[in-house]
Amino acid sequence: AIKSCGVDILGMFIVIDGADGTGKSTVLNTWEDFLKQEGYSLFSLKNFWKENNAHPDEAEWEKSDVIISAEPTYAPMGRIIREELIRESDVAYPPEAIAQAFSLDRLILYHKVILPALKAKKIIIQDRSVTTSLVYQAVQSAALTLDRLAGLPGNQLALEHAPDYLIVLELPVEKAMERLQGRDTKKDNAIFEHPEIIKKNMRAFHNPDFCRRLEQKGVQIIYFDTSDKIDIMREKALNLFKKITKL
Repeated sequence: AIKSCGVDILGMFIVIDGADGTGKSTVLNTWEDFLKQEGYSLFSLKNFWKENNAHPDEAEWEKSDVIISAEPTYAPMGRIIREELIRESDVAYPPEAIAQAFSLDRLILYHKVILPALKAKKIIIQDRSVTTSLVYQAVQSAALTLDRLAGLPGNQLALEHAPDYLIVLELPVEKAMERLQGRDTKKDNAIFEHPEIIKKNMRAFHNPDFCRRLEQKGVQIIYFDTSDKIDIMREKALNLFKKITKL
């Protein structure tokens, strides 16, 4: 096993989350660059999904040290979520239907990749997870309580196999909107990319019930300020990653 300072980091599961525009891609790319420099082999699920429109078999990623994952996926169920259910359009899909779709996408992802990868002691770094559903869908509808959301099959499975760390990125709403509006290539046009929704989602990541549920599963929650300029933010993100992994 790959070790650092006597610490075995294989099998570590880290989720990066936060409201839209807080810099998840920047943090994730920083970590990926560092891992490559350190000699780790990475397998990008996003790239595989986009090229194959399906989940990989274990043989595709078994020789990699690190699995880079994302939710929703770009496999068929995830594509429906991204391209139809949560995009700005004339159709407003019910929050319950959106929650069910996320749960199903997650259920498939965990059975196809995450659980086998955890069993194989791979390092998994994931952009969003069940934590997103517990925040975003709860904000969408009062009927979607945390109990209701946590009981959906995909969410329940993900909570049973919770990450070691949840890194919640934080940024003033105004700066988050500036970053979203300044994107050149990543235009999601998602229903969540509005100031009031972003503000509610940011608060929901601090909901005591949300935190308690995760901490009971052994998750260490770290809130990470991303309001610095990009170079400084990347440096701080790298320092955080080194602290977590002891690399």
